[in-house]
Amino acid sequence: MSRLFRAAFFLSAMTLVVGPVRPQERQPEDQAPRTAASSRPAVGEEVHVVGKYKELVDTELLLFDSDLSFLLKKQELLKKILAFKPSRDNLSVRGKAVSSGAGIAIEVEELEAAPSDLEDFTARAERLIQSSEKGRGQELLSLAKLILLHQEKYEDADLLPLAQRVAVASLRAREEILDPADVEGRVALVREMYQLFKNRESAVESLMEFHKRFPEHPRIQEFLLELDCRMYKGKWHTYQDFKRLEGFVEHEGRWVKPWEKDLVMAMEDFGHRNQINVIWRKRTEREYVLLAQKGEVEEGMRPEEVYLALGFPDRVARRLYGQKEFSQWAYADKYYYFHEGVLVRKPEQ
Repeated sequence: MSRLFRAAFFLSAMTLVVGPVRPQERQPEDQAPRTAASSRPAVGEEVHVVGKYKELVDTELLLFDSDLSFLLKKQELLKKILAFKPSRDNLSVRGKAVSSGAGIAIEVEELEAAPSDLEDFTARAERLIQSSEKGRGQELLSLAKLILLHQEKYEDADLLPLAQRVAVASLRAREEILDPADVEGRVALVREMYQLFKNRESAVESLMEFHKRFPEHPRIQEFLLELDCRMYKGKWHTYQDFKRLEGFVEHEGRWVKPWEKDLVMAMEDFGHRNQINVIWRKRTEREYVLLAQKGEVEEGMRPEEVYLALGFPDRVARRLYGQKEFSQWAYADKYYYFHEGVLVRKPEQ
């Protein structure tokens, strides 16, 4: 992270106003706040600080990115601070600079909740999104990066969707000023967003939009392949969608056919239930034949009886499990399992 970017981040996290603060001079909530002077306040000066609550040590309040110490000498302020959460809440603190053993401290007179990071950044984002200035795209990108830094620093999950929304608005705004035929410039914008957020879904969506307008451009195709997409029947798809269109399902990190997944799951379930040595054939042969002639299938039947009831299977697969062989008969998406020549599992009704 560059020094300039770190400086912008810290200034956004903590605002200091030094000097007399009269009610009519206080900044409206919808305006950008004034920033801190580099020098410390002199004894007797009134100070207004907006910053994020870090911790409370006895009666000393500490804010992130501020080396000032704030003294809560009033009992009502000590009670009030309990309503706020460290590393989450922003505070508006007003007081007077006093001399202390460690130098200058601020004796707090007023303590209030300040707009949250989400509220503050949302208001700033809306102003830029609604702006008609040509340079708003770059400003939106800078704001998206700043929001993302806050999200990472304070582990505030609420900020991530906003950062992504602002970044997308930045991409759209910067695309508007590109030449209509500048495909590589558009791909570069998408790559920048992808490197910032690692949001593959959003990058793929944008590239597919560009592909509709520039179907033969190699840079779009190269980036789609880089993002593990595939061309299928004339359209680009994510690898996951491509595999599903090919008839595969995901199971334990592998793409397999549905019948393979069912076979593995059935064998595992069969083994867990310790049913390998169960006596399955509990009817007479005549009874099983009569059931099969009515098209009914019951566990304990032999393959020829299941064939009598259902006809030839669409597919037969065999699998060893625990040194014992099982056969799977597939009828469309229904699967029947045989072990040692006996039906031991059939689809649930």
